[in-house]
Amino acid sequence: MDGVHDGGGHRRTGYRAQRSSWTTPRGGSIRLPLALAAVIEEAGGTVMTSKSVQRILVEGGRAVGVETADGSHFEAKKAVVSTIHIKHLPGVIGERHLPDSFVESVGRWKPSIAMFVTHYALSEAPRFGAGHGRESVAMAALESIDELRALLADQRSGRIHLDEPVLLAITSSLVDSSRAPAGQHTFKVVTFVPYDLPGGAQRWDDLKAEVSAAIFDRLCRLSPNLSSRIVLAEHVESPLDMERRNPANWHGSCHGGAAAPDQAGYFRPAAGWSSYRMPIAGLYQTGACTHPGGSISGFPGRNCAAVLLSDLGSSLDEAVNPKRLAAKP
Repeated sequence: MDGVHDGGGHRRTGYRAQRSSWTTPRGGSIRLPLALAAVIEEAGGTVMTSKSVQRILVEGGRAVGVETADGSHFEAKKAVVSTIHIKHLPGVIGERHLPDSFVESVGRWKPSIAMFVTHYALSEAPRFGAGHGRESVAMAALESIDELRALLADQRSGRIHLDEPVLLAITSSLVDSSRAPAGQHTFKVVTFVPYDLPGGAQRWDDLKAEVSAAIFDRLCRLSPNLSSRIVLAEHVESPLDMERRNPANWHGSCHGGAAAPDQAGYFRPAAGWSSYRMPIAGLYQTGACTHPGGSISGFPGRNCAAVLLSDLGSSLDEAVNPKRLAAKP
């Protein structure tokens, strides 16, 4: 099926999820970065937040540190590891430090499909299915293959598809009671939309409330108990909102970029630079823009760590050796 930029690679994570289910930390997705931060701090490291990196410092052809938005400089003794979106990286480094072929390859980078998300707080869990329905942690709605084709066609033309939108709805509180007060629930609804609209992406600010309401109406037709009566609060995020909140969500996608054949494997994040080593000595790239791509798998970080440790004369096995870790004070 002719999608938007995508080949088939983006479905691999879905296949794994079908076999072993989606996983999410108890207490919400924030628990994962908090746990990673705790590991760093236990090893003697320091974690700083609200420190946006504006520039990677380069001296003598080597990455030697970073400069943050408040003007602070942080030196790197061994390496700089970046998760900056690959489309932003040349600007943060300075194109004069990079090969033309790298800059040109990054310039051709294509976004993945954009997401439109509404978060709800509900007084009861929504039910789906025939009759009185039943509670479900995850629900997907797709009327037909023809409807999917129509959505993809609308994506290419910049039209918001609201006829029978493809939906993914998640009620995490059904399996994690810490997400909401007793008897109440969290409800997240995702659909797929174009980032660029006729008149510009900024039009999302005017349209997002209308789009969210249309999606909610569609959900109410699928659920016997879902209505405004049980909605306690809601928070809407358009693709533009997602990008503003986190520049890594380039063009409203949380998957780095399209999993097209020319953005996979050897070509991710740029042709010839798929080894996690960037064209500047001491600079390494990880995250969704590197192999094997987006979603929360840990694979890009694991792969990058293996390369970096090898360059430093060590290895993953040595770094996580139980005897070595047990011997640490």
